[in-house]
Amino acid sequence: MTALSVAWQDIIDFNDEHFPRWRETDLIYLTNAMAGEVGEVCGDAKRMAGGGTKSFKEKPRPSPKQLLTEVADVFIYSILIAEGLGYGQEEFASVVMDKMAVNRERMRVRTPENQKP
Repeated sequence: MTALSVAWQDIIDFNDEHFPRWRETDLIYLTNAMAGEVGEVCGDAKRMAGGGTKSFKEKPRPSPKQLLTEVADVFIYSILIAEGLGYGQEEFASVVMDKMAVNRERMRVRTPENQKP
């Protein structure tokens, strides 16, 4: 079993144990929670770059590990949304690979040798 498989199952098991009706919850709540986590990623990245309205005395600059922890929250919600839509790890991985193929094609079209003069 891969680390991703273990993590995926742990996320599902955790939610089944602590939020037994999570699959019955409208997806808008999961997507809004994910948006909040994305906001935390953006805020921490901004503060890592020296931005923000609070001084670093009030709130210290986040470490790369702290930012990665927020990215993990986004990943967790991605899994919960996929499961909420009725898709498991294999289907999710397949969709990711399909999307990467689309991204590769977009970049192939954008490369200078493919641009028309």
